[in-house]
Amino acid sequence: AITAAQVLWINIVNDVFPNLALTVDPKQDHLLEEPPIDQKEQVVNGELKALILVISAITGLSTLAIFSWSYPIYGIEVARTLSFALLAIDSLVYVFSCRTVTVNVWKESLFTNKWLVWAVLLSGLATVLPIYVEPFQSFFSFRPLEMIHWVIVAVMSIVVTAAIEITKYVYFNVLVSKQKKM
Repeated sequence: AITAAQVLWINIVNDVFPNLALTVDPKQDHLLEEPPIDQKEQVVNGELKALILVISAITGLSTLAIFSWSYPIYGIEVARTLSFALLAIDSLVYVFSCRTVTVNVWKESLFTNKWLVWAVLLSGLATVLPIYVEPFQSFFSFRPLEMIHWVIVAVMSIVVTAAIEITKYVYFNVLVSKQKKM
């Protein structure tokens, strides 16, 4: 649905500032309550692989859904623009959820890392730039989105992040807790 250049824009331009800002995230109060990790355990263990798989599936399906819905109505260029906007904005909303894998986003303040907030705002502008400004618009084959499109993108980004947060809660507070008790 979206082009390689659009994916590169999201990965390089949109995601770089929030990713850098995560490196200066304040320490977590509950971190010392966690038991030490076994030295033999991989950094990306089975639990994290499962979570990555679910997150990828939710994000991929939501992008496919917005493309499938918009393509017959608006055509390929608006469908691509909507898919791009959803992937970009979704990653900017979801970055707050990435601050901790085991604790849900609503249990942590969104504003404890001011650098992350500024990075998300800057990256949000970087999302809008190629959609509305030439020569980016022509290069990426984008069409300007209407306000209703942005509302749809915002709602879907929040729904995707909520689904991911519910997955994190169920996975780490229900399934992993049961396994540890056994």
